[in-house]
Amino acid sequence: MPTTSSSGLRYPASSDTPNIPQDMQNLASDLDKKVLPSFASITARNTGIPSPTQGQCCTVNGMLHRYDGTAWRWHKTGYSSGAGSVTDSGGNLVLAHGLGTTPTGVILTSGPQGSDLLNRVLTLNYTGADVTNFVVYAHRSDTSANLPSNQIQVAWLAFV
Repeated sequence: MPTTSSSGLRYPASSDTPNIPQDMQNLASDLDKKVLPSFASITARNTGIPSPTQGQCCTVNGMLHRYDGTAWRWHKTGYSSGAGSVTDSGGNLVLAHGLGTTPTGVILTSGPQGSDLLNRVLTLNYTGADVTNFVVYAHRSDTSANLPSNQIQVAWLAFV
């Protein structure tokens, strides 16, 4: 039975004996692995895809999830401004990430703000079992003075 070149979808050749139910089942099975299903929760995803295959993808609450052969992985990006937030005396600023679990990795970058464009250092800290926030330590690299919250803008990519 021939298949499409890019997605490997099976279809009957003109020389094949017609078998519409089987041909439709083959196509539906092939498409089921290619279509990006959407779920409202991780529980719904696990119920809907009880035996995922490596490379299979779906969305959960708008976040792309991909099965790596061992576990479901996802990432989320975000942008946070410290404007209106308060840094503590140690220069820590708490930013909510909304992942619902502690990321395995995070990349932070700081955006231009005020006169500290080239003089900022951002360090990500997790404290205790808090999985709802990033704690970012921000200070000037030339003086080690803490940056006020209105001087902090953070773009982030988290891997879970």
